[in-house]
Amino acid sequence: MKDLLKKYQNNELNTSDTEGVEKRLIEQAVEREMRQKWAKMLESEGVERSTAPTLTATDTDNPVLMTAKRTQQRRLIVGIAASLLLVVGFWWWDVQSTTAIDLANKALFNEHFAAPSVRMGTNDDAKSWADAKNAYRDGQFEQAATLIEAIPTPSVEQQFYLALSLMYAAKPNYEKASALFKSIIDQRSGNFETESQWFYALCCIKLGKNEAAKQSLEAILRGGQKWKMQEAREFLKKL
Repeated sequence: MKDLLKKYQNNELNTSDTEGVEKRLIEQAVEREMRQKWAKMLESEGVERSTAPTLTATDTDNPVLMTAKRTQQRRLIVGIAASLLLVVGFWWWDVQSTTAIDLANKALFNEHFAAPSVRMGTNDDAKSWADAKNAYRDGQFEQAATLIEAIPTPSVEQQFYLALSLMYAAKPNYEKASALFKSIIDQRSGNFETESQWFYALCCIKLGKNEAAKQSLEAILRGGQKWKMQEAREFLKKL
């Protein structure tokens, strides 16, 4: 299993083996979850070895009392097991019911792409870019977009951060952002290409363009870079 996990982490498995490893990992996670919930439920029910009904030497001499205590033990365990399975069942249903749009929302709002480093320049464009980077870093995405749009001939990096700013804004413009990401991808310069594939896919999902999103996510897998590769696989399962 260790060798398989190593190959899985290095993306060296075929599709069938990858699915098998992921299934095993999920099963182990559910098993751990059940054990933890079982222990917590036993504790909350006050079930300890010292307090749970046990059979003594005297009980074995009394068949009626012995049967009663065994029945009490069985009912307690079955009741807790049923409650535990119900809790885990709801958890598993929640995991399985997660949609691509849910994953996209999580990816967009839980973590923003890092801001570029700020270096002061000598001309107006350089100052606008420096101010835009500061605005982006401070979460002022609308201001960052306005400043970058004022640059006459933006570089690929500037186009990329303009698209991010439009996407992260309080009122996101996914159409315009996706067009910018697509433009960067089509340039084939290698600069921010994989990153643009990822964010283009997120924008497409938000816009309901699932087929375009799938193509972009598949391109990430073909590219061979580890960045967002696992996330791309998860999204493809939902599309």
